Amino acid sequence: MPASFHIPSNVSFNLSSVREKVAFIVDLSAVAANPLNKGFRSISEYIKRDFLKFSFSIASIPPRPFSHSNVSMLTLEWLKGLGGIEAIEKENFKKSRLMYSEIDLNPLFKGFAATADRSTMNATFSLTDDKLKDTFDGMWKEAGINGLNGHRSVGGYRASMYNALPLGSVEALVEVMSELERKA
Repeated sequence: MPASFHIPSNVSFNLSSVREKVAFIVDLSAVAANPLNKGFRSISEYIKRDFLKFSFSIASIPPRPFSHSNVSMLTLEWLKGLGGIEAIEKENFKKSRLMYSEIDLNPLFKGFAATADRSTMNATFSLTDDKLKDTFDGMWKEAGINGLNGHRSVGGYRASMYNALPLGSVEALVEVMSELERKA
C-alpha cells in the first residue's frame, strides 16, 4: 500500500453546503484507476487508515471544538454570514485601496512594491524621512495599532489586512498617517 493517497487531477471536489458537513463529490473510478492508489477501495478507507491513524496518534489532540475541521467550518460559516467570497473580496479591496491611496498620496510614505505587484492582504511601506520614525511609531501605538513592524531584512512597515480585519482598523491607521503629515 502507498504511504499516502494520490488524488488525480481529473477528480473534482465540490463544497456543497457550509451548514451541513463538507461533501466531496469524487469520481471514484478515476481514483481507483490511478496506479498510485492500489490497495484502496475508497476515499473513506484512506481516511480511516491514514488520516485518522495519523491524527489520533498525536499525543496532544486539541479538544473537539478546536479541531482543524471545526475551525475551518466556523470560518466558512462566518464568511457565508458576511455574504460569501464576493462580499469579503469587495471588503478586502476597499481596505487595500484605502491603504495604498494614503501611501501614494502622503509624501511622508513610500510603498515597497510596484503598483502592479501590490498585495491585497499586506501593504509594505516606509517613511521617506527616518527622523519621523519615533514619532510615527508612538502615534500608531498610541492609537492601539500593533503588529505594524516590517520584515527584519527589509525594514519599514507592513500592514496586514486579512479577512477578519475590519475596515475601521485600516481607517484608524490611515488617520494616524494623515495626522503625521499634518504635524510634520
